[in-house]
Amino acid sequence: MDLLTSALPIHLYKVFSNVVVVGTVVGIYPVFSIIARVPISKFVYARRLKKTLLASILLLVVSHLGYVFSKSVFVFVVFRSLFGVGLCAFFLLLLEAVNAEIEKKEHSRLYGIFSTIFIFPFLFAPAAGVAILRKSDFTVVIAASIVFYLLSAAFVFFIREKNLSKPGFDFGNFKKYFFSENAHFILLFAMIFAFSSSVVFLPILASEKGFENFAFAFTFYGISTIIFRFLAGKIFESLRFETNILIGSVFVFLAILGFGISKNYAVFFLSACLNGVGWAFFESNYIPSLVAGREKKSELISLYSTIFDFGYFLGPVLSGIFVGKFGAKNLYFVLPAVCSAGAVYFFIAHRK
Repeated sequence: MDLLTSALPIHLYKVFSNVVVVGTVVGIYPVFSIIARVPISKFVYARRLKKTLLASILLLVVSHLGYVFSKSVFVFVVFRSLFGVGLCAFFLLLLEAVNAEIEKKEHSRLYGIFSTIFIFPFLFAPAAGVAILRKSDFTVVIAASIVFYLLSAAFVFFIREKNLSKPGFDFGNFKKYFFSENAHFILLFAMIFAFSSSVVFLPILASEKGFENFAFAFTFYGISTIIFRFLAGKIFESLRFETNILIGSVFVFLAILGFGISKNYAVFFLSACLNGVGWAFFESNYIPSLVAGREKKSELISLYSTIFDFGYFLGPVLSGIFVGKFGAKNLYFVLPAVCSAGAVYFFIAHRK
């Protein structure tokens, strides 16, 4: 799916010539999965995770095939919504599988390894997607994406089934955690709102600045994230989860601001590196902080993905409206304020 990180916004802008449409179509995918999150969670958690993982990958493949035949905004929205359902189920199950394999005492370190592997495609996929799009067409980008989906489906068969029976889902816990962990989720919403918006509109910003090779920003982001995670293990262990999360928020703030003020590739790619360091701090510690000491994690994971999707929906949609009126450059001066608001609330809630 990372092949489409920049290729899809570029394709949509080429087809529709409207930044609001770009933001809406890219960001619309979580809407149905947000509305139907509870029944989706109950459905996937009541079944063998291996089989449901394969079914979710099938939905992702079908949705991508639909992009090829989408000639109107409505049809794109339909297949993006299908993508959202598949992605929702996939990540719920993937996180459940990962948590089942990680011992509590090693949770932060091993989750850091998992999230490092998760970010690895950013080293090449966004730049590769743009390169394929420029040399051929959007259909070839989709075909390449489907090949990787099929490879991931093959690896599902190597997951150990014995730890992945049927974790279950309790809606009462889902509601309880929504209120008891509100500081975590407000911060998550703010960060994903800013992150998704900055990623979706990076091609538009780069076009305004004349940066044709902008997609390599994702490569620098991936490299800095991976390197820092390997080097910062002792830093993570020496600080509280909450401290690491706040440090990450500061780096992301500086990175997005840096994209906005950049006048050359050096500052642009440096900002991408800062973004990688920020997310290394944030991602490696956020879920461990959220689930630490919890015996029942399914509802927390479901709620985490709900807030994540909500931020990823509202971010591009509202930012698309903003960019249409004020331009992409000004967006990158506003998004840091969103990060700051979430981080301040989180800091106040955890200052003790």
